[in-house]
Amino acid sequence: MTQTLLERIAGRLVHRPRRRAAGRLLARPLALTADLLLLQTSDADVYFDMLCLSARTNREYCRRHAIAYQAFVGLKRGFHPWQATYNRIPLLQELVVAGFAGWVLYVDADAYVADLGFDLRAYLADKFACAAILTPSAPGAAWWDINAGVALFNLASAEGRWLIARWHAAFMAIGDDALRLAGDWSLLRNDQDLLHTILRDNDWLRPHLFLQSAELINAGRARFIRQVLRAQADGLAARMRIVQQETDRILAAEESTP
Repeated sequence: MTQTLLERIAGRLVHRPRRRAAGRLLARPLALTADLLLLQTSDADVYFDMLCLSARTNREYCRRHAIAYQAFVGLKRGFHPWQATYNRIPLLQELVVAGFAGWVLYVDADAYVADLGFDLRAYLADKFACAAILTPSAPGAAWWDINAGVALFNLASAEGRWLIARWHAAFMAIGDDALRLAGDWSLLRNDQDLLHTILRDNDWLRPHLFLQSAELINAGRARFIRQVLRAQADGLAARMRIVQQETDRILAAEESTP
């Protein structure tokens, strides 16, 4: 069977020195799809193999729906692999500065598209006034207590751009010395903590946010985008097996459809 481009890339990079993977992997030029971008990122040591697995359905979804796909592997700023969790912040800010004015669908390395037929543009059609689409961390959680593992940001929205600028400023306020000393992610406020603080301290943003149920995105059995969280499996290897099995199943089902 002929290998896909992603499979050939994975064959060359998975389990090999991660310095080869560091940098940006742009699958579809932004100029071709000015309205939608799916963005992923990971460090080059711990989560890169996971990204290669989840990207299989994510890239296929983008191909089918003419959506730009972009991944960054490595550290935008920091010293330890876990600090790749901050990557999304400067990546989003760079898109704002570059003048991208569409929706950015951010998807963690452990999250994958489960429904390749989902019409994202139709879903977004009545949400043009929203700054972002976020998922509560749990049923009944405070409005600002969201899970940032899967989120949509509207860069055409002034409020959306403001939110990203504040998030970026909060990240840049963390000094290099603090990043260097924090070998474990529990020693610093992570990207999600920073976002929680911004939302909680700026309740005027609440009307500009759409809180989406985890039945659609950001949960283990979500209909559109699923995320395999630490609580769902014992260790990274077990989580990777789930992602591989699920993406294998989704792609096989699509191939067998007449």
